[in-house]
Amino acid sequence: MRNVEKEATIFIPLLKQYCANIATLNIEKDFPALFIPQTMSRYGDASKKIFYFGRDTNRSYQPIDLMESYWNNNLESYIYDNHSLLNEDFFLWETEARSFWLLVLNLHLRIKGINQYVDIIWEEYGNSDLVSELNDFGHGNTNAIQVKQTLQQNGVWSKMDIAKYLIVKEKSSIFDRLIHTIQAYQPELIFIFDWSCNCEEFLEGLEYTIEKRSVLNGYFKVIHVKNYPTRIIWTIHPRYLSNGSLNKESEAINKLIDIIVSQL
Repeated sequence: MRNVEKEATIFIPLLKQYCANIATLNIEKDFPALFIPQTMSRYGDASKKIFYFGRDTNRSYQPIDLMESYWNNNLESYIYDNHSLLNEDFFLWETEARSFWLLVLNLHLRIKGINQYVDIIWEEYGNSDLVSELNDFGHGNTNAIQVKQTLQQNGVWSKMDIAKYLIVKEKSSIFDRLIHTIQAYQPELIFIFDWSCNCEEFLEGLEYTIEKRSVLNGYFKVIHVKNYPTRIIWTIHPRYLSNGSLNKESEAINKLIDIIVSQL
């Protein structure tokens, strides 16, 4: 069983506050689930601790019921179950947020000096040695609750209680701060693939300097965090490269990886 003592210290007070704030709303089980950062089982053993952030989760499944864990005074179980969603090989079944995970997996391999391109195909890579190189990173999102655009794309926005959603989204904003991940997991390198995120709000509570780079039409910055051994690479999501001469998915992913690696 993984040791969640450090993250529990950071996230359980936030979970308690969040649950207390929404307790009277009677949230249905199919309501958008809260997302908190996750790590793979070998993250603690990684030679370089790396986190990858997207905008929000596209998953239709969710951890065990958060409010049930709250009422039972057992939020540790929620944290354990949240981590279990990021099991080894999970990405080989991933059909949602495909371009994000292709970027993450292949960038992670490239950082390790492995240039072979991996696709999200279970039959081809299920027994590959490459899989063992992909169980030591962390994953987070800039939004703990799915944003309106994602819910619209998934066809659930029109079926939701919008007033209730807006309250939940606002209350969940306490999680939308990178400082929690840095304090809990001490990553050395963080990649953020969400240019739409408000940088100042997401970095609230941190001291940092920003270095803007001219690559990708200026949609690239390197952030050095003071008082922590953390450097942040912030750029666009790969979906924005999938057009024109880069219309092939693998070409778009590899092009973005080439640029990112050249800036490390």
